[in-house]
Amino acid sequence: PMRQDAASTFERHPAGMIPFLWPVFRVLLWLVFLPILIFRRNPLKRLQKSIEDPGAALAALLATYGLATSRHRDWIIFADSGHRARVQLYPSSNVRKGALIQLVFSFEFSHRDRLVETVPGFGDNYGLAVPDAWQTFTAGSLGPIMAAFLGYTGSHAHQEEWEFAGKRWQVTLGHFVFHPQHLSCGRFSREMSRRFRLMIEDLPLDSGIHWIQLFYSRSRSEGKRHEFHEGLLDNRPCEQLDSAMQAIQFPDLAKTYSVRQFIVLLPIGRAKS
Repeated sequence: PMRQDAASTFERHPAGMIPFLWPVFRVLLWLVFLPILIFRRNPLKRLQKSIEDPGAALAALLATYGLATSRHRDWIIFADSGHRARVQLYPSSNVRKGALIQLVFSFEFSHRDRLVETVPGFGDNYGLAVPDAWQTFTAGSLGPIMAAFLGYTGSHAHQEEWEFAGKRWQVTLGHFVFHPQHLSCGRFSREMSRRFRLMIEDLPLDSGIHWIQLFYSRSRSEGKRHEFHEGLLDNRPCEQLDSAMQAIQFPDLAKTYSVRQFIVLLPIGRAKS
């Protein structure tokens, strides 16, 4: 009799199934809209939309150095040389405190050669991390690139002539860039410049343009000191540079600090000796 009553109820009220299907329908709604809510509340996603056009920022920066450029999509084209460059900004969530931005600068000086420089930016929030990345890039990387490839002469880099590997090289050296920025670098720069030159002159470089990125960082946690060394040659890890940097006794400038240098090498002829 109970089955007959239930059946008759559904026959009289076909919509009587809705209360039973509503929990299932609610689950389906959550499955559809939950990813949308997560996307909207994710600060990294919002940041990617709110960051100003990095291409426009790069063009404005180059204009302050008197460099004429045009733009094609994401690329900035240099009028005099035809070289092109672009900047991309990548926020990172892989930090315990504050914010981290990776500024990736790509510079094409031929159809098959591309120089890539990656610079971090730190801050209490992403609004501070982005200008920190731009400042680090401008202080240490942009100068030697402009001097070596675009003929720009300024205070952000200096050039020397070296002889090694059977060739003469025009070496364009960027400044040492420290983080925190208030660290004194006079004695450090003199000693490290000498050590870094010995490292570079020992490299078996072939003909062609080369660029070197050197990075060192030190931190302390739980009473232990942690050090990180990195040497890149033409965008690739170089074990010889890494080993040479590990042999250097870096000074105790601070409990936590980092330093980087960007260098460009252009062959200009055979060695005189």
